[in-house]
Amino acid sequence: MDRDCPCKLAVEPTGVVGAVLSIRTRLLQAAAIAAAFVAATAHADGVDPDITVRACLAAVAEQAGSTDLTALGKNYSEANSAVLVGVGPDQAPWRCLVSNDGVVAEVRFTGAEDALPAR
Repeated sequence: MDRDCPCKLAVEPTGVVGAVLSIRTRLLQAAAIAAAFVAATAHADGVDPDITVRACLAAVAEQAGSTDLTALGKNYSEANSAVLVGVGPDQAPWRCLVSNDGVVAEVRFTGAEDALPAR
């Protein structure tokens, strides 16, 4: 056995290297979760689940006057989907009703009126 070979060591990385590896691991886990979510929301009828979210994010951005948006959830149905969107750093709640081919029917703020972000 070669005692000078570092490949034989079983040492846990620390410092910057350990932090980078930890962040990389977390990013890979987050990517796997996101991929599983997309796979779970895909529908056998050929509907692109992302088109509804993209359409709603654009409509909410215009209505709310903000580009700081997060898709919080989606309720799919055969007729239309409801997409829940958080706006701003406090994630002010908005709801978007959209057809499954991406045509937005309604956008509305669903929180308390005094919580609306200032324009």
